[in-house]
Amino acid sequence: MLLENIKCYKKTNRYRCIINAKKSSDLNLWQSIAIFWNPMKMVDIPTLDLDITTFCNLRCEACGKNIPYYKKHEHYSSKMVLHDLKHLLSYINKIYSLSIIGGEPFLNNDIEAVIEFCDQSQQLGYIDIVTNGTVIPKDSVLKRLKGSRVHINISEYQLNAQQQVQRERLIQILQNTDIDYSFKPQEYWKNLGILKNYNYNFNFLRWMYNACPMRNCVVLHNGKLYHCGRSCFCYLEKNIRYEDEILDVRTIYNKNDMKRAIKKFYSIPYLKYCNYCAASFERIPAAVQIH
Repeated sequence: MLLENIKCYKKTNRYRCIINAKKSSDLNLWQSIAIFWNPMKMVDIPTLDLDITTFCNLRCEACGKNIPYYKKHEHYSSKMVLHDLKHLLSYINKIYSLSIIGGEPFLNNDIEAVIEFCDQSQQLGYIDIVTNGTVIPKDSVLKRLKGSRVHINISEYQLNAQQQVQRERLIQILQNTDIDYSFKPQEYWKNLGILKNYNYNFNFLRWMYNACPMRNCVVLHNGKLYHCGRSCFCYLEKNIRYEDEILDVRTIYNKNDMKRAIKKFYSIPYLKYCNYCAASFERIPAAVQIH
């Protein structure tokens, strides 16, 4: 099943989902309005970003995940990443859309095993790798991608001349090897502002959380689920710890416990982490580099 976009929202204390599928026949009525609670009472997750690295060859000033501002960058081994993903999948039914991300995911030389597992898993729907297009994967990775259902999602930033050459080279390689790819035009980003405590009131936090453009950017990072990359950065780098807004996947070993934990995670009416965003959501030029 190929999904272009999934937006989830809470209404009258029940989860509902809007799904835009490439083929409307892929989804029946109940799938389109109730992903979370299917007829078998098993838990589905609409979208998930799978972090495999915090390294990136770009230094985007307004990066939504604050990647350039990490003090220590890490590649996560496929063994660790897959341990966490498999553990999560063992207690749920399905993840409808999974993105392998970073940083720049192709910088992690251990990505091949992650691609192989995701491609073969029947519990994963649409799968893509989000890349800036300036890193050429090694031959074994390209070989693994060829014929797979993993889509390469290239962010179309304004790059310097050398980076543009690299991106054009990657596109040529993908075309020659018949690997599925697309451009994702990103002329503008939403401005999340300087990371500081803005001390919003309760009502504003509720509005902000529901209006946030990163509302559906749940990320699995080193064994924990975060509502967005910015909250992950706050937790790891700024020692801002709101444990009730994080789900530690590694500590749960029971299906009912996981079900309750995921329900609680998605039921939250607002995030205290939202205090650390400017909430202007104004458009700014995408991928402006730190010099």
